[in-house]
Amino acid sequence: MEDENGAAHRAGPYSYYVVGVLMLAYVCSFVDRTILSLLVDPIKQDLQLSDVQISLLAGFAFAMFYTGMGIPFGWLADRSDRKRIIFFGVIAWSLMTAACGLARSFGGLFAARIGVGVGEASLSPASYSLIPDLFPRDQLGLAGSIYAAGITIGGGLAMMLGGAAIQGLTAYGAMSLPVLGTLAPWQLAFVLVGLLGLPVALLVLTIRDPRTATSKASRGEKAGLRDTLAYVWQRRPAYVPVLTGYSLMVVVNYALVIWVPTYFVRVHGMSAGEIGLTMGAMMLFAGTAGMFAGGLISDWMTRRGVPEAPLWVVLASVIGQAPFFIAAMLVGDVTTALALMAVAVFLITLNGGIQGATFQVLTPSKMHGQVVAIFLVVANIIGLGFGPLMIGLFTDKLFGDPALIGRSLALAAAIVLPLSAIFIALALPRARAQIDSIT
Repeated sequence: MEDENGAAHRAGPYSYYVVGVLMLAYVCSFVDRTILSLLVDPIKQDLQLSDVQISLLAGFAFAMFYTGMGIPFGWLADRSDRKRIIFFGVIAWSLMTAACGLARSFGGLFAARIGVGVGEASLSPASYSLIPDLFPRDQLGLAGSIYAAGITIGGGLAMMLGGAAIQGLTAYGAMSLPVLGTLAPWQLAFVLVGLLGLPVALLVLTIRDPRTATSKASRGEKAGLRDTLAYVWQRRPAYVPVLTGYSLMVVVNYALVIWVPTYFVRVHGMSAGEIGLTMGAMMLFAGTAGMFAGGLISDWMTRRGVPEAPLWVVLASVIGQAPFFIAAMLVGDVTTALALMAVAVFLITLNGGIQGATFQVLTPSKMHGQVVAIFLVVANIIGLGFGPLMIGLFTDKLFGDPALIGRSLALAAAIVLPLSAIFIALALPRARAQIDSIT
């Protein structure tokens, strides 16, 4: 964020208001995205589904269009009003989440989850394109962490309030509603959660896109998708290991929100309400603390002359989380497992707010939306598309017992986290050279 003479400004209250609104939209998206993780068993029972089918609903159905639409939305974000993109995206994913509650078959639920993915694909490319126009480089870590705290706050609220609401709805039983007919408790949960996103969409209308206030020359600096892909390809020694390492890391991130609650229900006998409250508190407190700690550390390192600081923080997160996550999935005592998981959540979320900041510092501003979208495509194909499916396949085919889901989670982490760390470590010197080349 610079004036006409190129002098950097510190971000003011309005910048933080905008990123706060974006964070609320992310909270909404993450609640809508992850509420399914608390409804696995009732959905399986009512629709007669396997763990592999649940994995497809949780991962592939959402990721298919979430990733596929990311690049078109990134292209739009680099050349049009980002506020409008986010507004219509919130409306779309909220209505499609409600539509999940009207599904009465695997196919219907699969189609609705695709719709959720299409809507949510608009948010991060537009947000990560918008944030660098409001914050200087050495505040991008904190700004990104505020936005990405939507993951921990949204995930925490989904588990805490969602778990309690599901228990209440389950106790009440099926409900007959005008027009909609009779809905099971899990269906009603989807409808209610989806409708809660509509007020957030109205709040998005209160922000303005700073691009509309820039000069004509600035607005004319636009990069097409071909230009962006060519730029990334020419600098692939920096981009490819970052994209690969970050994408492998996302496997464990999504395992945490999709399968870990089910692990505690199946293996440790916790109810949906109990694990929702417990995991929700972990995400809300330990997770949000991790988000802000990662952003603050990254900004502190940047101010002290380490331009590739986001990568160092992500690498520390990957290495640190592995032993705690794996141990939490294998210990027999529930109290020990929960304590280990709380530490793992903090270490996992250290990286959450600065993944986007990495690509913002690696890339010229006119390509921010598209490069973040490329990252989301790769990360979600690997992490969200195949991560949950990998765990479902391990459970169904390798171990052959739903009660051994902890082994599946531990094995997945033991495979992907060391690989992630290797790729990120390889990227460090190349990323610094790339950042130096555009500053």
